[in-house]
Amino acid sequence: MVVRPTNLDVPMTDQQTNTLQHFLDGDAEAQPQGVEDSACDVGTRIADARVRSGRTQTEVANQLGVKVSTVDKWERGTASPRSNRLTALAGILGVSLSWLIVGYGNEPTATDDLEEIKVALSRVQARLTDTLNEVDVLVARLDTAPTAD
Repeated sequence: MVVRPTNLDVPMTDQQTNTLQHFLDGDAEAQPQGVEDSACDVGTRIADARVRSGRTQTEVANQLGVKVSTVDKWERGTASPRSNRLTALAGILGVSLSWLIVGYGNEPTATDDLEEIKVALSRVQARLTDTLNEVDVLVARLDTAPTAD
């Protein structure tokens, strides 16, 4: 059984009204703890992550299946991406969804860091290629070795 309040027109006290108004005005003291936003907005974070990842607006737009003007509007803050687009953006740009939305979480990796990762990956790939070649040589030797009957 659901109990419903009978009087939904309960007036707010002056203190509640002032607190609500401060919250809506963006007063830092009135904001809930733990959900504070950083100084920049979602659009700025999208642009920052895109630039740090070394991608253009065109590349991001193509990956998301949207127009370049749409990405531009998001970055300028004149439009907001839907939640499914934000999730996709986070994956494409290598950041956490929470970082895109409120500025906390996995931040974008700088392009310089990406270059270091690419160099390290190339070294590992080269060692892997050498190992695979060695395996091929050993398999060939095994195939041509006389069998013990």
